[in-house]
Amino acid sequence: MPNPIAIGIFEFTMMRSGNDLNMNKWAGLFHEYFGSVHAANFSHHEQVSALRVIPVEESVKEGHCTEFFGYERATSLVEDAGKLAIGVCSCRNEKLHTGMKECDAPLDTCSFLGIGADYAIRNNFAREVTKSEMLDNLARSREYNLVFCAVNTRKNPMAICHCCKCCCNFLGGLTRYGYSNSVITSNFISSIHAGKCTGCGKCVKVCPVNALSLVSAHDPDNHKRKTVQLNAEGCLGCGLCPAKCATAAIELMPRTGTVLHPESMFEVTILASLERGTLQNQIFDNPQSVTQEFMRSFVGACLRLSPVKRALMSDTFRSTFLKTAKLTAKLQGKGWMLDI
Repeated sequence: MPNPIAIGIFEFTMMRSGNDLNMNKWAGLFHEYFGSVHAANFSHHEQVSALRVIPVEESVKEGHCTEFFGYERATSLVEDAGKLAIGVCSCRNEKLHTGMKECDAPLDTCSFLGIGADYAIRNNFAREVTKSEMLDNLARSREYNLVFCAVNTRKNPMAICHCCKCCCNFLGGLTRYGYSNSVITSNFISSIHAGKCTGCGKCVKVCPVNALSLVSAHDPDNHKRKTVQLNAEGCLGCGLCPAKCATAAIELMPRTGTVLHPESMFEVTILASLERGTLQNQIFDNPQSVTQEFMRSFVGACLRLSPVKRALMSDTFRSTFLKTAKLTAKLQGKGWMLDI
């Protein structure tokens, strides 16, 4: 898998419990390593990440509900999941053990859904919960102004992270290292109604990626008056700021551009591998075969050519490319991968 450190090795290490675990050492090693992880995966403006943002449902006005898809509603994901489980947030646990946790957000928030819940329960990473307990967990996280980030699939996402500004390593890819696609945005973006803004600054404090700032309102009658300004390129569309605004000066609006949310983990893997120049390792995956070793080298060299990569990742060719990949998987007897 591309980027196996997360989702994977990191989470299922820092979610463990027990008195004989060297959490402090592990946390320190992960903290050192994450800068390299982000650089390896996002330094060439890659579009595919492991997580995508889910907006606060209450922040989406009724007029935009036709563009508010079920896979972007946290409550819909819970309703459709079947088995549910809650575990420790690996990022906050890591920051706790490195002495860098600044927030008072609880640790037991990480939400597992469907087969993700089944896996986490079997391996003692999480406890099974009821639907009402999971909905209570979502409501509590909203009170703590946490950002909901689901596994980046439209179909059956396996988990929802409850991310805070100070601890989340995925949000940190943007805020600490400057890689804008370390978390994929929602299909919405904040819009400012300057005339309604009182300059209270509550939205600025709650923004998880510092996309909002207070600037002069240029009011000739009140030179000290402030208003909020949005950095649109940094906005995740999480919906925290309109939920916090008492004067309805901020509204979530549908984005004009297309946001890449793959359908399944199969698509995530194929597209992420293509972007990172490692797709040949997924296609020719037998390390014992000399023929496949040659094909890995040959195809990898072709796929690393920028014009080829740009063409296959373009809106025009991407869907055709994925259809071909799915057909190939079925012909190889691996159609089960398409349902994950």
